[in-house]
Amino acid sequence: MPLLCLHAGRQGFWRHRLVLPGSPGRARRVALVAWHALGMRRIRPIIVLGAERSGTSAWAELIYRWGGYAGGGDELAEPDGLNPHGRWEYGPLWDLLALVGDFAAGVSWWEESFQDRVKAKAQDRNLRAAAEAMVAQMASHGRPWLWKDPALCHFLPFWRQIWRDPVYLIAVRHPLDVARSWQQFARGNGREPTSVRCNMLRWQYMTSQALAETADGPATLFVQYEQLAQQPERQARRLAGFLGTHCGATADATVIGRMAAACDPALWRNRSGYQHGTSHLTGEQADLYALLCAKAADVSVPIRPVAMPAGWRRIVMDAEAAAHF
Repeated sequence: MPLLCLHAGRQGFWRHRLVLPGSPGRARRVALVAWHALGMRRIRPIIVLGAERSGTSAWAELIYRWGGYAGGGDELAEPDGLNPHGRWEYGPLWDLLALVGDFAAGVSWWEESFQDRVKAKAQDRNLRAAAEAMVAQMASHGRPWLWKDPALCHFLPFWRQIWRDPVYLIAVRHPLDVARSWQQFARGNGREPTSVRCNMLRWQYMTSQALAETADGPATLFVQYEQLAQQPERQARRLAGFLGTHCGATADATVIGRMAAACDPALWRNRSGYQHGTSHLTGEQADLYALLCAKAADVSVPIRPVAMPAGWRRIVMDAEAAAHF
């Protein structure tokens, strides 16, 4: 059945129509036909993960300039004042996420049961078939493809059952700068911003989910927004080397130059957290940020879970309700 979904979590509203297949078998046949048309070559998805305003859009643009497929022009949001280079979010994906998350029934992804809920949805024949068909559609363009959407941090237990050999990029940015940028983003969309405390709890949880779900993946790269702003060519070369290793394409100097040219230091508007260290972070948040920075510097450190504070879910949910999210 068709679903019309409004997504207000980013600039403006997404309006897309997602038509679920009439039967799981039909969507599965669509997926199989697409894969056979590709000669069953391995075309790996590149998944960019991170909380909102952590630099995921910038890294997605670099992947696009490297050669990744992000979707058709009418499937991507237009650039705007808050994201002048675009957000690189595949619009039809959100409609499917809304169905998987049962948002129409009032479910929140901050609920404790949400991860188990979406994991179980991979056993829903219709939803699984629709997901497989969407993946096959992306792969049908014959080259590595990318999805970037901060919401994916909440849906990894579902998608990890669907993706084949995914490649992960985990975006790193100082959490205080993430929190303040999210406030500016809300104001830019005419909404009351949530507090810095709330926003840093959001960052802590979403980042922890990304780490927990990708810790056993051999193809994961941690990428730091601040380093991209300061050393675009070096970071472009590092990213291109990683993608070449795991996706089988070599980038020459022209490609690396094109990737580096996507970086606009003027867009690094919030940087006080990065400049002044961890004084505004809790101990757990400081530990998590230190781990991420070490990973982004290619330091081999074990990934250990970081505890969320008691009552954090209610703090976030109440704050978002008051701000009419």
